Amino acid sequence: MTLLYWVLASAVALVVTDRLALWAESRGWVYWRRTKPEPSGGSGALGELIELFQPSRRYVVEERQRQHLTADLPESGAPPLGVDLEAGVVRLTERR
Repeated sequence: MTLLYWVLASAVALVVTDRLALWAESRGWVYWRRTKPEPSGGSGALGELIELFQPSRRYVVEERQRQHLTADLPESGAPPLGVDLEAGVVRLTERR
């Protein structure tokens, strides 16, 4: 019988802990189940601390994200994607 009481007590403790965490989440104190934290530039929990001592780091992260999202357009007059069908030429460029 004591094992049954321990199992029930553990289940009640887990439910109470979950409800308490949901209440704290509704206040904005913690992230539990319903809301997700916003990304901070890939630096995790230490992002704000790093930004405190290195304010230029934020601009570096923003520039990397901008470069990642920016399309690589060919120059004017150049064949698209380095392929010239009329001349039978393909130009391969190394991307960094």
